[in-house]
Amino acid sequence: KYFEEYHSASITDESIEAAVKLSIKYQADRRLPDKAIDLIDLACSRFKINDKTDRVVCEDQIHNEMAKILKVPVEQIAERETNNLANLEKNLKSSIYGQDHAIDSLVDKIHVSQSGLKSSDKPVGSFIFLGPTGTGKSALSKSLANELGVKLVRLDMSEYQEKHSVAKLIGSPPGYVGHDSGSGQLLNHLQENPNCVLLFDEIEKAHPDVSQILLQIMDNGKVTGSDGKEADARNCVIILTSNLGAAQAEKNKI
Repeated sequence: KYFEEYHSASITDESIEAAVKLSIKYQADRRLPDKAIDLIDLACSRFKINDKTDRVVCEDQIHNEMAKILKVPVEQIAERETNNLANLEKNLKSSIYGQDHAIDSLVDKIHVSQSGLKSSDKPVGSFIFLGPTGTGKSALSKSLANELGVKLVRLDMSEYQEKHSVAKLIGSPPGYVGHDSGSGQLLNHLQENPNCVLLFDEIEKAHPDVSQILLQIMDNGKVTGSDGKEADARNCVIILTSNLGAAQAEKNKI
């Protein structure tokens, strides 16, 4: 009632429920009730900016505010099927040739997630694309990010071949050089882009210790840095690419 009086607005019960639900889902680094209240406050403030007289905060306005915060299409927040999502399979197949079976599996998983049926503590999907160079592994990742309207975050695993490379991803542990310089590249990317296509390119080149980080992401949908900070990957699509076995497969064909 205090917000309604201050903003001269009416706040619906549906908008309050949406603020709680969306803030829990997309803002894991913040706490209730502050994060939900901030969403409602933003929606109320928008009336003053737009100089509107009919001031009723509804569920759609909460979706709009969260979409602005996360920099993603509002339809993705509202879990409604947009034209892009409805035509996702068609659009991907028009740009990636000869990989219809892989695209079908990918799109099925995306649709399950967008319908709200995925596990709440897992990423949108975890995939590994195998095959020789030129089959469209990285290209499909780029096309998927473009169609979903999110950023493609690419990590070249050839840069993480040494054991100490783990520090580049999640930060140096206490007592080691670089501990005060930040949380690491992976955590920084996820904190800046909690909704993205996260591409681990040429995963077979990474040190085994680096690969272990992926288990944490796939099991819990989160990754913890050496400084104890968490980054949320539950709204990311995780893709690994590899050429492993491609040469042997070609020999077997001959």
